[in-house]
Amino acid sequence: MHKGLIRLPEQGAAMADKSPRQHLSKKAGKSLKQKRADKAAKAEAKSKIEIIPTPKKR
Repeated sequence: MHKGLIRLPEQGAAMADKSPRQHLSKKAGKSLKQKRADKAAKAEAKSKIEIIPTPKKR
């Protein structure tokens, strides 16, 4: 071996597999359009709530 020469390990630790796993990361759920429609419907329902002022006593 030469002094100052860096030697790479022939059989080092295996690197983690970073390839995408579509079937593991993707959960079955609502589509983005469906989520937005639900959110809009919820907001519309909140805005339709009537505010009835209490009668003031004189």
